[in-house]
Amino acid sequence: MIATAVSLLVVSVNSACAEGDTNAERISQLLEKKQFSQAFSEINEKLRNQPIDSDASLYLWRGNIYWSICDYRKAIADYDKALSMGGDIDALIHKGICQARLGEDCSKTFLAAARSAVKLKLTDAAQIKTIGQALLELQRKKELIEFANDLKDATGDTNATLVALSDLAASGAAEKTEVTRRDRITAGMTSFIATPHCVLISDINQSALERYATIAEGFINYVNDNLYTVEGNYPVSIFILHDKATEQAFLKNHMNFNMHVQGVYISSRNVLVTFAGAGIGTFLHEIMHKVLEGEQLEFWAEEGIPAYFEKVYGKLQPKFFIEHGYAENWYPRAIAGNVSNFNLADIVNKSKHADPNHEDQQRLVALFLNRYGKLKLYLSLVKTRDKKGYKSFVEAAFEKPITELAPLFEKYLKELVRNREVIEKQQASVISEAPVDLREMFSVEPTPQPTLQDFLDGKSNCYAGYDQF
Repeated sequence: MIATAVSLLVVSVNSACAEGDTNAERISQLLEKKQFSQAFSEINEKLRNQPIDSDASLYLWRGNIYWSICDYRKAIADYDKALSMGGDIDALIHKGICQARLGEDCSKTFLAAARSAVKLKLTDAAQIKTIGQALLELQRKKELIEFANDLKDATGDTNATLVALSDLAASGAAEKTEVTRRDRITAGMTSFIATPHCVLISDINQSALERYATIAEGFINYVNDNLYTVEGNYPVSIFILHDKATEQAFLKNHMNFNMHVQGVYISSRNVLVTFAGAGIGTFLHEIMHKVLEGEQLEFWAEEGIPAYFEKVYGKLQPKFFIEHGYAENWYPRAIAGNVSNFNLADIVNKSKHADPNHEDQQRLVALFLNRYGKLKLYLSLVKTRDKKGYKSFVEAAFEKPITELAPLFEKYLKELVRNREVIEKQQASVISEAPVDLREMFSVEPTPQPTLQDFLDGKSNCYAGYDQF
C-alpha cells in the first residue's frame, strides 16, 4: 500500500481579516488541520449567536470553508454576503478564484478587486500578486499595467512581483495559469458534505449524499468503537457519481484509473470513488480499505477483511449500528460436497498481494475469525505486529497452529452448508433509517447463483471491485 496520500481538497489563500481576529485565527487553524466539519460547526454557531449583518468576516471564513471542500457555489454565495455587508478585497479575490474554479468568467471580479486595491492602497504582497497574476492570465494586460501604475502612485511603493507581472504583460510573454484555472475534477459536482472523517463530493442530490455521509461516518465510528482503532490521514475524499458509466469516465479521465470497477479506494490520492447504486456492501468495502491503510496486512486480509463488510444489516437511528458476519447466499451450495477444496493453510499462506480475484475464499477466513469471536483480536495483533511466535496472525489469534485450526475451519464450512436454506434467502446488505427486523431480510427468494466452477475460478465475486495499493 502506498503510504503517501495527496488530498484533492483546495487550500484557501490567505485572508486579510484583522490581525489578531480570533475567528480568523481559529478557523485558519481548523482548515490547516483539515477539520472541515468542526470548522463548519463553530462558524455556524457564531452566525446563529451574532446579530444579523453584524460581521462580514464570519461569512468570509465560512466561504473559505466551503472553498476548502470544493463547494465553490456556496463559497461564492457567502463571499457575496460578505461583500453586501462591507467586506472588500478579500471577498473579491476569493470570489474570483472560485468563479475560475467553476469555469465561469471571473474578469469583472478581478477588475473590481484591482480597483478596490488601489482605493484601499493595498500593500499585502500576496493579494497584490494574486490580482496581478489573474489579470495576466485573463489576457487583461492593459488593465494589469494600469493596475501596477495606479497602485504605485497610490501607495508610493513599488511591489517587485507586480512590476515583474506588468513587465511580462508589456512584453507579451505567455502567462502561467495559476489563479484562473478551472477545477476539472469537482466543477461539475453539485453536492458537497464534510464530516469529521470524510469530504463527500457528488453529482447526485444533496439529500441522497447526506445519507451516504451518515453511513460513512457512522461506519468509521462503529469500527473504531468495536473492532479497530481508526487512525491515519483524514478526511478522505469520497466521490459518488450518479451511475456506473459516469464513474468509469471519471476514474479514467481524472484519476488515470482504467479498470472497470464498482468502487475503488486509491491510496496514493486519498480518494474513494464509487457510484450510486453500487450497493452498501461496495461502499463499506472501500471505506474499510481506507481504515486499514498503512497496516501491514497478511495478503489474504488485504481483500478478505474489507470484503467481510459487504454483507451487513443495520440502522442509522438512534445510533448507527450494524450486524455483520453473514455469508454470501451462494456459499453453502458452492461448499457442499467440496469442503476439502477450501484449505485454510493455502488461503492464509499462499494468497498474493492485492489480489481481488480470490476475495471470496479470503472473505471466508474473516467470517471464520468472526464466528469464533477472534476478528477484533486478530486486528489488534496485526496493529501491534504480535504473532505470539506463530507463522501467521490467524494462528496467533486462536493460539493454535494452522494444522489444528484446519478441522475447526472445516467445521465452520459444514455449518454454512447446514444453514443453506436460511443463508440463501438473505437479502443484500440493508442499512435502514430505523432498526431492522432481520426476519424480513430472509423472506425473499434467492437470486440466481454462480456455479461452483465460477467460484473456484475466482469469477463469482458479487463485488467486482479492485483496490489500488
